[in-house]
Amino acid sequence: MKIGIFGDSHADCSYLGWQNNHSEIGPGWPELLEKTRGRSVTNFAKGGSGTYYSYKLFLANQSKFDKIIFVPSQHGRFDLKLSNEVVQIIPGFVHAIEPMLEKFSNQSLDYKILSSAIEYCKYALDLEKEKIFNDLLVKDVLLTRPDTIIIPAFRYDIFKLPEDYIPLTELSSIEDDMLGISRKDLKKGPPVWDIRKCHITEEHNDVLYKKMLFALDNNQRFAYLTKDDLVKPKKSSSHYFKLTDNGLPGNV
Repeated sequence: MKIGIFGDSHADCSYLGWQNNHSEIGPGWPELLEKTRGRSVTNFAKGGSGTYYSYKLFLANQSKFDKIIFVPSQHGRFDLKLSNEVVQIIPGFVHAIEPMLEKFSNQSLDYKILSSAIEYCKYALDLEKEKIFNDLLVKDVLLTRPDTIIIPAFRYDIFKLPEDYIPLTELSSIEDDMLGISRKDLKKGPPVWDIRKCHITEEHNDVLYKKMLFALDNNQRFAYLTKDDLVKPKKSSSHYFKLTDNGLPGNV
């Protein structure tokens, strides 16, 4: 079975350079799926990307695969093209990219583009419009490929799901409590990286992988965890949260 994965950091096991920088972290659910006999997996997911990024790749590549796994992202995200790179803009985390402005002369085009995008997110972004746009993209994915399996990373009112389902973002918060940490307290201290693959612990990556196998084998539309699936992490918070280099912003 050929499987195509499309999504953001909830499906990307590469954007923080785990293999070279954090090899102590166990495999994420996409990596476990890649190692499964009889499954050929191509993962297009990219950390920080928005649904439109995944949608474009889906349209260009979906016909190559027997099965599609799609992780819709948070509305409002967009790609910003600079001279030599593409920056993923997350409206709630523009503070993390503000230090990039120091790389450019304030008269350069890149500086003007990046600073304008930051100001746009702060003062002009219409999140209601962005939500409608995001929902339409996801609906078109399902119209194009009704066999697509959705992993809900955020809450989407376009899906009719059981009340006890846990989106991956909320699963991360539940894990924070299990690990005995507070995001509020972390933000008061030195900047840190949350290096959980797909933003969840090794135990829950394994659970989600098994949920995905079941969805693939039984033609289910969704794969998600519920409270009954929760597993207490075996490792401490220090295994998953690391200080950033030189005090630069992390992802917390």
